[in-house]
Amino acid sequence: MASASLVGAQTLQTLCYFNGTNGAEPSAALVLGSDGNFYGTTWYGGSSDNGTVFMVTTNGTLTTLVSFAYTNGAQPGAALTLGNDGNFYGTTSGGGGDVDGGYGTVFMVTTNGTLTTLVSFNGTNGAEPEAALTLGNDGNFYGVTSFGGNSDDGTVFEVMTNGTLTTLVSFNGTDGGNPVAALTLGPDGNFYGTTSGGGGGVDGGYGTVFMVTTNGTLTTLVYFNNTNGANPNAALTLGNDGNFYGTTSYYGGGDSGTVFMVTTNGTLTTLVFFNGTDEANPEAALTLGNDGNFYGTTSEGGSGNDGTVFCLLSPPPVIIVQPQSQTNNAGATVIFSVSATSLMPMSYQWQKNGTNLLNGGNLSGATTNALTITGISDSDAATYSVIVSNALGSVTSSNATLTVNDLPFIFTQPLSQTVGVGSNVTFTTMAFGAPPFVFQWYYNHSPVGSPTSGTNVSSYTLTNVQTNQSGNYSVLVINGLDSVMSSNAVLTVQVFPPCIGIQPSSQRVMVSSNVSFSVSVSGTAPFNYQWRFNSANLLNATNAVYAIQAVAATNTGNYSVVVTNLAGSVTSSNALLTVIVPPTMALQLLAGYPVLNLDGMLGNNFVVQYSTNLAGTNWINLLSLTNLSSSPYEFLDPAGVDQPARFYRVFMQ
Repeated sequence: MASASLVGAQTLQTLCYFNGTNGAEPSAALVLGSDGNFYGTTWYGGSSDNGTVFMVTTNGTLTTLVSFAYTNGAQPGAALTLGNDGNFYGTTSGGGGDVDGGYGTVFMVTTNGTLTTLVSFNGTNGAEPEAALTLGNDGNFYGVTSFGGNSDDGTVFEVMTNGTLTTLVSFNGTDGGNPVAALTLGPDGNFYGTTSGGGGGVDGGYGTVFMVTTNGTLTTLVYFNNTNGANPNAALTLGNDGNFYGTTSYYGGGDSGTVFMVTTNGTLTTLVFFNGTDEANPEAALTLGNDGNFYGTTSEGGSGNDGTVFCLLSPPPVIIVQPQSQTNNAGATVIFSVSATSLMPMSYQWQKNGTNLLNGGNLSGATTNALTITGISDSDAATYSVIVSNALGSVTSSNATLTVNDLPFIFTQPLSQTVGVGSNVTFTTMAFGAPPFVFQWYYNHSPVGSPTSGTNVSSYTLTNVQTNQSGNYSVLVINGLDSVMSSNAVLTVQVFPPCIGIQPSSQRVMVSSNVSFSVSVSGTAPFNYQWRFNSANLLNATNAVYAIQAVAATNTGNYSVVVTNLAGSVTSSNALLTVIVPPTMALQLLAGYPVLNLDGMLGNNFVVQYSTNLAGTNWINLLSLTNLSSSPYEFLDPAGVDQPARFYRVFMQ
């Protein structure tokens, strides 16, 4: 489908010529810098003929930033990657060691040409990185080496900007081998890539597609088997649909390669088998155009067998999961669903026996990926399929058959229950099948109540149940075709012992006040109550609430209640009643001196004050007593003998 034509008057401008001294044989793409200039590499040339890193302006001014000297790297064959810090990061496939002893490097270069070798590979940790680095969401760089690692089948690595190298994966041949293409960062934060070989099979396999997490967990998504392609040598391209698209260089039916799509769960769809006449042997990654189509190249094929540029029109939708046949009971709800993928928006049209369906009645979702049919009957028994379309075509799913079972079927069995004496109990069942239904409930295999009919739901209710109603309850469902008995629902009627939910609360009240204590109890009624004072039973205190009118100091103490029913008893916690008696003072004169007698509650704190003016507010502390140990408490005010006269008062704190 490739063709060439001249559009308008196009002008080609050569910006620079390499001459060996300034570089030779550039083989990787240019990268646009944040300064508007372009940065790239040459495989050979430079002062030591080991390759260069260069910058070129849009007017063709070439600046050689780095001439590799082998010890710091050699033969950079991949594009540079722009880091978050504005510097460029790249790889050399060789060098980085002694002469004839280097396995490649990872380097950083600034826009002014300062080179920093971050990693020198040594074979064990990888060898011959041929692909560009990929910047991760964490600001680190991820890449592959074609060889090296534990089995010399290549590695996946992570490198930080400070040069810390982590080998994430050492391929072993079985799980892939010899990755030569850059990783692709997925929307899930994981990296996706290809190995050109390995993965099992004859002569070591035909390559793989893999996913690797940032912590090094490898998942092989696809094993190429020659028939579906062989030797993927290019990076994957992320499509608008969230799937990955790529190429294999060989086989695929004509030994000329393929274009494929793979989902993140490893479902492979071969989109194109090249035939060698028009196109053959793609070696590079695809590029997604603004029109939603993919563009790429083949290294061979075409009229002169010298390669092509091709456009892969966005394909019609691809069905990943077909709708499945179902057998269900009349009255049930069924859902047919399809899973499809497309680079373009998709539409759906469900069909019944080849006729388009509309929403309405018991149908919904007729133009979505899931068709719902509620309350199915014999009229719904049919063959269902769905047409999935996009702007470039459509695909029809396989047929899914709905079989409707008219025999009665108990969808919701009655449930066993454990309740207390006096409770109300309801058993419920739901049946499917061909209506009408008749329900007959049973207790211990004997009919109870009258048969009911009408809907496909039936309930049986017992009120104020007693222990003699414990047993097995079931229901017989009948329609015009057959009958079916439910499973037994066991009713257990128990007398639950009392359990105190809310304990009586401690209280502090003034003498002569009214006070009451209460308790909240769960369990099986009826309950008997016996209130106690300091562990002794109180007369006529047999209700859930115990009240005391006009409390006196003698009522101070601990109150509790014993609650009893047929299943047992429970004793509440103590509630302390504190009756507050206001303090009093008596005054007498002894040899002209005022002597005061304080009568107050033991163990409490008191403050005695005096004032020379009852109408005033200036009361002065005379005495503070902590934890009164005896009452009455007598004390002398030696200053009270003088004028003016003093008035006294006391507070309990």
